[in-house]
Amino acid sequence: MLIAAMSTIPERRDTFVKVVRRILDEQSQAVDRLHVYLHRFDSIPSEFPRDRRIHYEIEPRGAGSWARYLFAQHLDDGDVFATLDDDTAYPENYLEAGVSTLVSAEENTMVSFGGIVWDPLTVDHSYGNNAWRILASSALDRPWTVAFPMGLVSFFKAWMLKGIISLELPGFNTNDDMLIALGLQRRGIRITCPPKRGGWIGDLDTAHGAEALYRWDRGTRYSVFREMVGRLGFDPTAGGKERVLEAPSRALVLGEPCPPLEGSEALDATLLPLLGPGRAVHLLGAVRASRVPRVVVGPNLPYEVHAVSIPEEGGRFDGLAAVRRWRNWRVARERRHRWARRVAEAMERLRPTESWEWRAGGLVRRSELEWKAP
Repeated sequence: MLIAAMSTIPERRDTFVKVVRRILDEQSQAVDRLHVYLHRFDSIPSEFPRDRRIHYEIEPRGAGSWARYLFAQHLDDGDVFATLDDDTAYPENYLEAGVSTLVSAEENTMVSFGGIVWDPLTVDHSYGNNAWRILASSALDRPWTVAFPMGLVSFFKAWMLKGIISLELPGFNTNDDMLIALGLQRRGIRITCPPKRGGWIGDLDTAHGAEALYRWDRGTRYSVFREMVGRLGFDPTAGGKERVLEAPSRALVLGEPCPPLEGSEALDATLLPLLGPGRAVHLLGAVRASRVPRVVVGPNLPYEVHAVSIPEEGGRFDGLAAVRRWRNWRVARERRHRWARRVAEAMERLRPTESWEWRAGGLVRRSELEWKAP
């Protein structure tokens, strides 16, 4: 059986109805049951669809979006359980693609069409730093193993979720992706993002509205993540520290500008020939802080890009020469410090079999461990 579950809130009545109609009436693979949790509702609105396959449940006050996982407890172990959101535009073959990918995957693997995983070549793992974010709407040419799934685009075997709800940290009430990620990792279940084309999954109007969860619980996400990693032993790299050493040949390249940013075309073209069977290429690149999201959101390159966030010049009173000189000196010092630290971390964790530096439009092979700051 295929069972889907989702939550909704009063502010998303219109988009909720659109999602339900797409899932019940317009999919190439039919859903057997749709379990809907109504948050902050006192009754079922009259405009909500009525269908024998839908079961509505009015949630008690204080329950979070994690409630949508509870129904898996009542299913057979082999049933497929899909979690949905009320603000996502799903394609007509969405359920078919998710089920077929899950069924063909290894036994201890669940499928999510979006996720987050942290850079394995550094020890600085905070919620806002050094993470690759695979959006549901972004293109992906190869599978990625991630640490967090996205509940709006996830498929599980029901046995993976039974008894998984454990609200042992304050903040799990809102951060169900974190809660589920911790439970899956403890059970040894791999989270994989399969290849997809860009725009295959989209956003509805309310996805970025004022009521969007990511807008008002940002501080909670930071604190919960810190507790997960520091106190509960969660691995934000999802085994990446071990995975990078699996390639027999590992090339580390230092250079900028970082793909896919403007001006990186020559570097990208030079890196591609380095790829080959049993050979992995890792690019460590300095990226201005304001441009880091363009590098780490939706990574879709055949090599791995490890962005080093660099502070930027400019700010208040920059028109004063003394202030500008002092600020530029401080930025340059911080830039050198961050670069040296990240290079040392990359060398230690990757243990590259060959190392290169991008300089003057070409690669210069380096044999020593002293690296010039870019």
